[in-house]
Amino acid sequence: MEPEFVASFWTLAGNSHPRECNGISVLPLEVRAEAAAAAGFRGFSFVNTDLAAVREIPRWQQYSDIRRLLDSLDLRFVELELITDWFTTGQRKIASDKVRDLLFEAAVELGAHHIKVIGDLGSQCPLAQMVDGFGAMCRAAEKTGAKIGIELTPLTNLFTPEQGLNLVRASGASNAGLFLDVWHMGRAGIPLDSLDQIPANMIIGIELDDADLEVCGTLMHDTMTHRRLPGQGKLEPARLIAAVNRAGYRGFYGVEIVSDEHRARPVEEAARVAIQTARSQFPFKRQLPTERAS
Repeated sequence: MEPEFVASFWTLAGNSHPRECNGISVLPLEVRAEAAAAAGFRGFSFVNTDLAAVREIPRWQQYSDIRRLLDSLDLRFVELELITDWFTTGQRKIASDKVRDLLFEAAVELGAHHIKVIGDLGSQCPLAQMVDGFGAMCRAAEKTGAKIGIELTPLTNLFTPEQGLNLVRASGASNAGLFLDVWHMGRAGIPLDSLDQIPANMIIGIELDDADLEVCGTLMHDTMTHRRLPGQGKLEPARLIAAVNRAGYRGFYGVEIVSDEHRARPVEEAARVAIQTARSQFPFKRQLPTERAS
């Protein structure tokens, strides 16, 4: 069977650069959702800042109206992101808790599958000091029904599967696991074939994209402006897919394309090429409608 694909936020955010738009898409919610559904996506992603902006629009002030839109388009999976600084204290923790509370409320109202979090962008916090904060966040998330996915990335101090698994296990969380992205795994130098050693129940989600072998500028610049469509770079997304398949992962796949080139595409084209290139990385033959009917 073909996997189900989730349209990650930046893939359909339109001409919205992460450093310039404060995480808010220039496109209306309904335009993005309709483009996702028309292309074949079965999931939709919100970042906290965009979700807050969407709900300032009278038409979308009620979560029930947003959920009704997604249901009408058969967008079954809802992804929410991004909680940072959950391990800190003081004003940073206060700001993090506001984002957490917004996303926890949204998870309940929208029936979210998972909420993404990341580690310390400053890479200053010892991993041992993050255990209590992570456990507390996961316990608080239990009432939402959503899972907590740690996105491993070399932009933070949590970038290897071993680090992520150790954190989850030490925290005692039963509703958490890893989120694996091709770009992040490639840039962190993680051997993709080794991902088959991760227990399948510890993988919350997978994101597909690609990149050139050489980093363009800083890692942050590279991730925001130079990602490529799956299969159009050198990071071998098909290899990651094969590894997690061997591990027993049978969940959804997000497609997250963040680049100047992709932002310039009309949203309908952006959705279409994103899912087409993602599908091309799978080793199975897609069934045609007539074959399914038979």
